[in-house]
Amino acid sequence: MTDGAVKDASEIYSSIFDHSPLTRKEIEYFVREFEDTRGDREVDYLFKILEKTTELKDTEITKVKSLADIHLPKLSAELQVAESISKKLLQKAESSDKVSAARLEQKRSERAAEWDAFVHDMTKKCIRIDNAYKAKEDEVRDLYQKAEVKLLASNPGEFLGHRIPYRKIPFSESVKYIGVG
Repeated sequence: MTDGAVKDASEIYSSIFDHSPLTRKEIEYFVREFEDTRGDREVDYLFKILEKTTELKDTEITKVKSLADIHLPKLSAELQVAESISKKLLQKAESSDKVSAARLEQKRSERAAEWDAFVHDMTKKCIRIDNAYKAKEDEVRDLYQKAEVKLLASNPGEFLGHRIPYRKIPFSESVKYIGVG
């Protein structure tokens, strides 16, 4: 009984896990199909290629040689003309680059001179404005000093209808009270 059980277990194991006979049969079938169907097609392709190459060798090579003899000198001459034209264009471009570089440098120096003149003019205007402001400030200061002197001379103790004790304040301190200096 145990021998039968072991034999049955062995058969079950080999049928479940051992796929080599089935795999071998699949591989043989694939190789046979590949060789039969593919082999004939490949031979046909090779014969067609051989026919085309011999045809090209016999007829087309001489045509290509004769056409090359006719057209290559023309092409060479056209290429030489194109090369000379491109050289002339390069020379013109280089000379125009030199001219434009010189013109660019001239324009830069002109702009620098214009900028310097502008800065100088603005500096003069600022100095003139500062001088005018200083003169106006002195003029206003003199005006207020004269007004203070007149005010103190007319009635030193009375201010806006109220009697205030008179105390003479130096001008420099009065400017501090007014907020001018």
